[in-house]
Amino acid sequence: GAGGASAAGLAEPPSDAEALAASNWQIKLPKEPTTKAKINRTQIIDFVEKTFNVAVRGKLTVNMSKVSGYYFGKPELIRLKKWGELEVLTHELAHHIDNLMVQRGGRRAFSEEKRGATQWYRDLAPQGMKKALVKELADLDYSPTQRRTHEGFAEYMRHYLTDTGEAAVKAPIFHEAFQSFLKNKETELGGNLE
Repeated sequence: GAGGASAAGLAEPPSDAEALAASNWQIKLPKEPTTKAKINRTQIIDFVEKTFNVAVRGKLTVNMSKVSGYYFGKPELIRLKKWGELEVLTHELAHHIDNLMVQRGGRRAFSEEKRGATQWYRDLAPQGMKKALVKELADLDYSPTQRRTHEGFAEYMRHYLTDTGEAAVKAPIFHEAFQSFLKNKETELGGNLE
């Protein structure tokens, strides 16, 4: 649904949009590049748009005073407060990947109520490890008191895609299950994420 207008005349995002506030990420990236290949943010964003079939845009008419990015499931759109911010882009892209998995027959990670929803990634857990896997993702939520696994998945993907070295450390059960999933069942997605 459409959002309402704020005092500044900017539209409030709809209630089903997923948002990330800059104050909540913990970034530990190397100061020196880890590759000799040069690629710029525009090329990365173009790749994301073409490969994952999701539009990436700036804030435009959306009130983003308290957040750094939003993912809108309908239409499939990522909005960034600061254009080219890769940590936010990868987090919001994870919400899009979540949406893609649902379209491919998985179960919804977040719903209108956002409570008691069953996640497609919960089904990746090895026998007897579902609770531990869900706990790992809940522990990654940038708002620890809310413990939302869909936000934990997005944070896992931010670590995974920006190569902070924290993805496997913070969620070892999920990391192993997700790697197996990408290698054995979602090889196209796995290749795109590489």
